[in-house]
Amino acid sequence: MFINSKIFKAVKAKCLDCSGNSVTNVKECPAKDCSLWPYRFGEQPNLFPNKTFESTIKDIKDKSLASEGETKGEPEG
Repeated sequence: MFINSKIFKAVKAKCLDCSGNSVTNVKECPAKDCSLWPYRFGEQPNLFPNKTFESTIKDIKDKSLASEGETKGEPEG
């Protein structure tokens, strides 16, 4: 559980950074397509009852890697 708490703290810090260090802006974040949006409060929501936290993190990493490939002009696959 310690690793999970470190991850959640990192997500919360990223969201604060993205929102100009405004808790209000984090709460009202319009970027609902962001992979981190459900975790922006620094805890695991119960939005995905059939998924484990680890599989959700893997999905976020996969999506991030895919988008990095798109920005570099590399084909996905």
